[in-house]
Amino acid sequence: LWALAESLLPHEGIEAYTQGLMDLGATVCTRSKPRCADCPLASDCLARQQQRQQELPTPRPKKTIPQRHSCFVLISDGQSLLLERRPPSGLWGGLLVGSLFAAEFAFIYIGLQHTSASRLTVFLYTAPFVVALLLPRFVVTERLRGLQWLGLSIAFAAVGLAFSEGFSSTAGKQGQLLGDAMGLAAGALWGLTTLVLRTTRVAKVSAEKALFHPLGVTALPMPVMSVTLGEPWGLTYPAWVWGSLALQTFVGAFASYLTWMWMLRHYPATHMSSFTFLTPLFALTFGVLLLGEPLTLQLGLALVGVAVGIVLVNRKTAPRTA
Repeated sequence: LWALAESLLPHEGIEAYTQGLMDLGATVCTRSKPRCADCPLASDCLARQQQRQQELPTPRPKKTIPQRHSCFVLISDGQSLLLERRPPSGLWGGLLVGSLFAAEFAFIYIGLQHTSASRLTVFLYTAPFVVALLLPRFVVTERLRGLQWLGLSIAFAAVGLAFSEGFSSTAGKQGQLLGDAMGLAAGALWGLTTLVLRTTRVAKVSAEKALFHPLGVTALPMPVMSVTLGEPWGLTYPAWVWGSLALQTFVGAFASYLTWMWMLRHYPATHMSSFTFLTPLFALTFGVLLLGEPLTLQLGLALVGVAVGIVLVNRKTAPRTA
């Protein structure tokens, strides 16, 4: 075929030859009504010699239309038909949630290289204030009143009291301000994550799907960050380490976050955020119960303060009258 093609091609002026072939096919040798009498190549045309001008070129085979079988239910009262819109996927909002979630933990991990865990914990729990300040701009019913703001402040102050020793024991540590700033940034990102969860289409998807986005997106950069920070990798860990990892995976990273996603769909986020102040205090309480750490007056006062704050934030108030 190559030899035959080369024998028919001109040695020069290939551009005009190619253009002529295209014009011939468009104006003379057409598919439906070929003008064989006007064709300069009629004497060499095999289709004309075999009287097959109307058969060639053969039509493309038609695509087989797949047949699908399905069942559905029509609900009607004889006059109206019930229609329900498919729930939104929330893809872009989910990717934004995942990015904010990953950035939050990146700031936490890097911030811990420069400041103590107790200091960073206090700055991290400024997140409820970010939610309370920004969310009412999009959801009016999320607005807090004066007494609720007081409760939020009392709960935050209680967390600060519980971890106050960390502020005195690490004073003057090099790079501490950078670590504290990263803790504040992580808190802001946590608050923004809640904001996106409540104000985008992610709020209408199932809790499992909403959880998939932050965990899925975060799983990509975290190994890279681990290598960058010089953390050793291996599999030879004691049994208690594997047990702790399994507990954090199924309880910390799955069950607790799944519950949180579900609750954000059903309850006001500004009210729910006040309960997050219990998390660091629970850590100290379990240290007392499981590790034999001393029960200090600060921890007792902090637990009372957080409880009072939660009650004030979630206390039902009478609606305003004009």
